[in-house]
Amino acid sequence: MLIPSVIILLAVIGLGAQHSVFAQSEEWKTYINPEYKFTIEYPFKTDSLSGYINYNKSSDMLDSDITFGLYIYPSYGVKDIKHFVESALANDTDSTTINWTVFEDIKPVKYANLTGYGFKTYDKNDSIMTDIILLHNDIIMRFETSNSITDYTVDKFIKMINSIKFFN
Repeated sequence: MLIPSVIILLAVIGLGAQHSVFAQSEEWKTYINPEYKFTIEYPFKTDSLSGYINYNKSSDMLDSDITFGLYIYPSYGVKDIKHFVESALANDTDSTTINWTVFEDIKPVKYANLTGYGFKTYDKNDSIMTDIILLHNDIIMRFETSNSITDYTVDKFIKMINSIKFFN
């Protein structure tokens, strides 16, 4: 059962209820994506709109305690996403666009029983961007978060990624 405040939140910020459903817990909320059949817990913070989930020409903004993005791409049957990850890092460090520098090179990672790769980049303005890119069946999930180098922590971000659950 949805809590009435959640229904109001959906109407106020324009999230299409047909795409997403929210359930409430203590300080974390559950985002449910029926299209790709997964749930993810995220740290909730009222009126911050700092979480972003982009998939299949749709997007959802979430009130989150941390700034994060989740981008979902089709895998087109690829079993190893390293080339995808290398391309993502190349785009992030391209001097004609974003111009970040490599802070931590590509390394294999495993979260929530999903394998993939992670890397970190630095933007020369004292921010570190952490990217975790995971493969699940026919989708690639790219998670990003950015923190000031003086206040760098990814604990909540990692907890969020580890909370992914897929359903039928």
